[in-house]
Amino acid sequence: MVKRELTDFKLSYTGDGAISCRTPFTVSSVLQKAGISPSDQTFATFTATFAVAQSELSSRYHYLRITGLNRPVRVAVNGKEADATDGSFEVGTVNVSGMLVAGDNRLDLTFTGGDLLKAGVLGGVELLRFGYAMINGVTLTE
Repeated sequence: MVKRELTDFKLSYTGDGAISCRTPFTVSSVLQKAGISPSDQTFATFTATFAVAQSELSSRYHYLRITGLNRPVRVAVNGKEADATDGSFEVGTVNVSGMLVAGDNRLDLTFTGGDLLKAGVLGGVELLRFGYAMINGVTLTE
């Protein structure tokens, strides 16, 4: 297994503009630091751009591991909805196999609805790639 941490994000929100931030953070801390009230927002999207080499695409499985979640988040890669986590787990794992391309890729993590003041503790995001895995007792091989 090879993993790469994604730490640099840009936050877009209900109003105009984008805010740079690095993990770990909360939605509210990033908004408040920019002088924006989290309670006035209906969504917050954290975007990261990362490069993938052609050789990395040869791995059969690609997953995102998102730690520190306390609210549901929608996950999209290169504009395609990958999955949504329900936020009930400290760690969310999302299969993005087949969604990555050689060159620049875009990851969007979107928190919506409710009170964003309490939403989205984001501890870290890792891109995992491997040719063999065991997930919940099931073995996956190339």
